[in-house]
Amino acid sequence: MGQQMPGDVETHRPMLLESEERMVLTISLPTEDETRLRDRARAAGQDLGQYVQQLIARELVAPLSLAEAAEPMARAVEGAGASEDEFTAAILKARDAARRARRRRPA
Repeated sequence: MGQQMPGDVETHRPMLLESEERMVLTISLPTEDETRLRDRARAAGQDLGQYVQQLIARELVAPLSLAEAAEPMARAVEGAGASEDEFTAAILKARDAARRARRRRPA
């Protein structure tokens, strides 16, 4: 494999016990980013691996912004050649259908 450039990501799954499931992630960062990460990990009293794992876990539980949540659908609509009005109509139709389904559910 060639030289990794900053931002490149490499993953693999090491051999683990049956009950464990982990992904090993190798990334290439600019030196200044690595230095900041190491400094922040040290300030948090964690080793670098623990600190980065905590950052990832925190990011994964954070709710998506509306823009982040809508972005895959917007790409799909754009790829299908739909207009902005058609996209908006599809969103409103889905919202209305979800509201009707919620109202029909027994309390």
